[in-house]
Amino acid sequence: MLLFQKLVGTKQLKSHDKNKIAAPWEIFKNHFHNPVVQDNIRGSK
Repeated sequence: MLLFQKLVGTKQLKSHDKNKIAAPWEIFKNHFHNPVVQDNIRGSK
């Protein structure tokens, strides 16, 4: 089952435009890789 899911994910990623994925990824990365935000997330658990 895991192999099937991995293949589906790989196929989906290849079918999307890399430029459309890059911009939202940068926004996500800039926010969630911020140490202050990470400490806030850890502290809220």
